[in-house]
This record gives sequence, C-alpha cells and structure tokens, in this order.
Amino acid sequence: MFAKADINAGKALVNQNCISCHASSYGGDGSEIYTREFAKVKSSKGLLAQVRNCNTMIGLKWFEDEELNVAAYLNQNYYKFDH
Repeated sequence: MFAKADINAGKALVNQNCISCHASSYGGDGSEIYTREFAKVKSSKGLLAQVRNCNTMIGLKWFEDEELNVAAYLNQNYYKFDH
C-alpha cells in the first residue's frame, strides 16, 4: 500500500500540520495519539482513512498522494502494519 509513498515528504507534512494539533489534545509532542492503548487505527487502510479524515476535518486540502505519504510515514514510525 505504501510502496510508492515518499516517507520524507510525509514526515514534513506531519511536522508542519499534525504535531501542534495532536500536542494540544494529548500533550508532549503529540505522538501519544499514535501509541495510545485504545487506538482507533487497526490496519494500514484504517490509517489512511484516519489521515484522510484529519485532512478533511482540518481543511488541509492535501492531495491523495500527500495523504498516502503521511500515512506511510506514520506507519513506518509508529504503527508497523504490513503493507
């Protein structure tokens, strides 16, 4: 699922757009949202769906490839789902 994604581009988008929102909700650097005990995300498809949901809710207007890049970065660093 993430084979064509650009991990570095995803990291940049997360740093620019996601961390401040997650930090205000979860404290610290905001990464606890990805590792919390009762995480909503259970699969790579679910991860991409959640990234799309955040994109829509916040009005970031990311393109599909940007959503995929963010999901790939998060998967590599936090979730470790099989592709």
